[in-house]
Amino acid sequence: MRRLVPPLIVTAVILAVAVPTTCNRGAIARAKADAARLTSQRDSLLSVVGERERQQAALTIQRQTHEADITRLRDSAIALERRRAAAQLTVRQIRTVGALQDQLRAAAYQTGYQTAFTSYQDLSKRHIAELSKPRIGLGSALRLLGAMGLGVVVGRALP
Repeated sequence: MRRLVPPLIVTAVILAVAVPTTCNRGAIARAKADAARLTSQRDSLLSVVGERERQQAALTIQRQTHEADITRLRDSAIALERRRAAAQLTVRQIRTVGALQDQLRAAAYQTGYQTAFTSYQDLSKRHIAELSKPRIGLGSALRLLGAMGLGVVVGRALP
């Protein structure tokens, strides 16, 4: 029996090494195929992720550009609205001032006309009243006679 033990051990060792190696070759081939497939999937995922990151970076830049444009256009719209409001106020003031000036001119013309007409009527009445009552008094008659005499003397003195 002692002689049988070493060959038995050697046979057991050979079987222990050979049987799993043969069984494991199929598993190893499957594992290598899975590893190759997974590597291929990983590489494809990495390329897809890289492309998506580039797209995301481009979209981020585009978004930032659009946000800057939005801010610029919003500020421009606010400035235009302020200018429009100021211009509208100016137009209202011009209309108001112009209308007020026209109204004042019309009222001033009407008032001036009425004042002048009233003054004319008053003066005309006074003249008519004065001319209706001719007064020749002693003082005015003497002055009239003196002026006539002076005229005669001057007229004779001139050749």
